[in-house]
Amino acid sequence: MYVLENKVALVTGSTSGLGLELARQLCRKGARVVLNARGKERLEATAQEFRNSGFEVSPVAGDVSLAGDCRQIVEHCIKAYGRLDILVCNAGVASGGKFEDITPETFQKVFEINTLGSIYLTRFALLHIRKTRGSITFISSLAGLVGLP
Repeated sequence: MYVLENKVALVTGSTSGLGLELARQLCRKGARVVLNARGKERLEATAQEFRNSGFEVSPVAGDVSLAGDCRQIVEHCIKAYGRLDILVCNAGVASGGKFEDITPETFQKVFEINTLGSIYLTRFALLHIRKTRGSITFISSLAGLVGLP
């Protein structure tokens, strides 16, 4: 069994849904968790909720679709905890509606967040993950396998 006590985990998209629950479970297992989302207010509220539960967390706002933000997110992990053991690329967005009604700009934004976000974060985190012999997890959607309406 993988021991999480004192490991440092970065979870993107960690203020709602699966990312929130993954961050919570990592904390329950003893990991120190860096929470990430775009919205600063919601991010700080989530961090405070975790702290009130006795968990050690450090919030960092940033947009994973921007390479510069991804670099800063990883740098925050290292500055806050001195290491990075686990990267969970969870941030993602969806676009509903008929294919022909979705604008090219919407397709671009979905691709930037869902695909490039994971690529950028992995690029900047890889050296640190290798040092700790850590792990990287990519969360995907069923939409990656089956087209959804």
